[in-house]
Amino acid sequence: MWNWKLMHEDKEIICYCDIDSINDPVEDEDGYYSSVECYQAIPRRVAAWMSFFFKSKEAIRQYIEHRVNKSLPVEGYEDFNNTLCLVEIDSEKMLYRVIPAIDYDDKNNELGQSTALDIEGQALLKGMEGDWSPIQPRKTHKAIHALYKFVYANYPV
Repeated sequence: MWNWKLMHEDKEIICYCDIDSINDPVEDEDGYYSSVECYQAIPRRVAAWMSFFFKSKEAIRQYIEHRVNKSLPVEGYEDFNNTLCLVEIDSEKMLYRVIPAIDYDDKNNELGQSTALDIEGQALLKGMEGDWSPIQPRKTHKAIHALYKFVYANYPV
């Protein structure tokens, strides 16, 4: 079901992409979405599930504090380990967006809906945006660049 490939690692996070989940998120004229097996060419827009594991205890502490301040559940978050996000890239417009989905603990148990991008001024996922944003050097997180390069290896960044 999952086929995880290491996409990026730095001092703050480790990021994996489920390469089997990369698909075209745009429906055709009949309302159908192409499966991976149907691809004839790489679509201009792709979506993929990515999992972000956090190394910084301080960032995790701030995330839990954020959830408490927003009156969101924090049960089990003392063992918070990673968040699963859907990342979409539009190569034609050089845009991306990250949609946080679910938080997990260190035993891969679901903790709750992720709010990893909702922390104002100090996002757990720095350099990632939930709204369509331009892919820019030094502003967009390197994990987004890594996914772009993986999918569109023969295209400029």
